[in-house]
Amino acid sequence: MKRQTLKVFLFISLLSGMSSSIYSENTVSGKWRCVGRDLADEDVVFVLDLKQTGGTVTGTATTDETEIQIQQGTIDGNKMEFVTEAEGVRYTSNVIIDNDKLKATWKDSMSRSGTWTGERIK
Repeated sequence: MKRQTLKVFLFISLLSGMSSSIYSENTVSGKWRCVGRDLADEDVVFVLDLKQTGGTVTGTATTDETEIQIQQGTIDGNKMEFVTEAEGVRYTSNVIIDNDKLKATWKDSMSRSGTWTGERIK
C-alpha cells in the first residue's frame, strides 16, 4: 500500500512539474502595452510584441513612429533582460514579470536611466 501511494505521489509531482515547465516556457509571449517616461519627463507609450523560446526572448518594441528589434533577450523565472538600440544609443531593460504585468528599469549607453511598466494586451 505504501509503495502504491508513493508511486501516485511521484506521478502527480511529475505532472505538476511538467505543467509549470510548460507555463514558464511561454510566460512573456504576446503583446504588452507599456508606458515609460522620456528624458523630457513625457510619457512614452510603446507596445512590446514578444516571443519566448525557452530562455530566449525576441520581438519588437513599437511606438507610433518606430519599430525597434529586441536584441539579446533572456528570461529566467520571472526576470527578463533585453537590449534595444535607437539612434545609436543602446538601452538595457531589466524586467520583473508578475502575472500579466511588467515592471522594469532601463539604463542606456550614456548612463541615463529610468523606469517603465507594462500590461498584457494579447
